[in-house]
Amino acid sequence: MPSEYHHVDAKGIPWQPLPARGNSVKILSRQPHGGGTVALFRTESGYEIPAHRHGQATSYFIVSGSLHAADGTFFPTGSYVRIPAFLRHGPYRAEGEMVAIAWFASDPTFFFDDGSVVFFTPDGLRAGTIRM
Repeated sequence: MPSEYHHVDAKGIPWQPLPARGNSVKILSRQPHGGGTVALFRTESGYEIPAHRHGQATSYFIVSGSLHAADGTFFPTGSYVRIPAFLRHGPYRAEGEMVAIAWFASDPTFFFDDGSVVFFTPDGLRAGTIRM
């Protein structure tokens, strides 16, 4: 049985900007060596989360605000979404400032339609482009 618990004061963690304008992240917990990651994601009202895929299964719970998907699906506050690895989803547009808590089965990786990739390392957020 574990003898300690992990506490994070999320208010003290600065938002890190993501490459898509109006989007940012706070990493709350990250297990070493490819273990799971828990993060808060924020999208400012009116901004878009571009269509993308993740390299691992992902779950989101929308804490505040809401998202409108391009296919007409609406995700209001309180929505839980489970996304299998490599399933293309989005784009989404935020209504109100949208904040979601996300659980990733391993280190988060985002693959965007334009060939760009965003991934997280122990040193923080990384972004680049995949050339095929």
